Amino acid sequence: MGKERLMALLNENKENTSEKIDWEKIKLEWLNEVESFFKIITGFLDQFGEDKIQYEISPYQMTEEQFHTYTTKKMKITLFNEQIDLVPKGKFIIAANGRIDLESSMGNVRCVLVPENAKKPHVSISICTTVNGEVLEETRNEIEEEQSLVWKFVVERPEIRYEEINIDSFSEVILELVGKK
Repeated sequence: MGKERLMALLNENKENTSEKIDWEKIKLEWLNEVESFFKIITGFLDQFGEDKIQYEISPYQMTEEQFHTYTTKKMKITLFNEQIDLVPKGKFIIAANGRIDLESSMGNVRCVLVPENAKKPHVSISICTTVNGEVLEETRNEIEEEQSLVWKFVVERPEIRYEEINIDSFSEVILELVGKK
């Protein structure tokens, strides 16, 4: 009797499973986002000249639960005898679609991939109650319409907010990370 109930439940769940998540596609999209971030940064750095600021991009191994271990890229910037490392932290970040940190001996600055008009972190929550595969109740925060994603700096004081990444904001972050601000 128990075996029959278990078999019926397993067959029911097999029929009710939604589409499988294509983790490989999501990982490739993430790798493209990392690549686009580094293109933005190299575009800024190239404006200063190779004799003033040096940089190199190299392979970087990281592990995320959904992607397991994979290879992406990291960047090292050198100026004023200081080093700043741009290191991906992951695709699966609360309130963002990815994060890359700028790290130096003077501190860290986070960059997050967020919707274009995002001014500060926003988290949506959905709660779905099911019994025997039937949805009894669903509560969902209203989700804003789809927007393109952009990289932004995270500013933590006086409260957490996002700042556009442009040549001026990037230059300010670089000055802060090498202790020249």
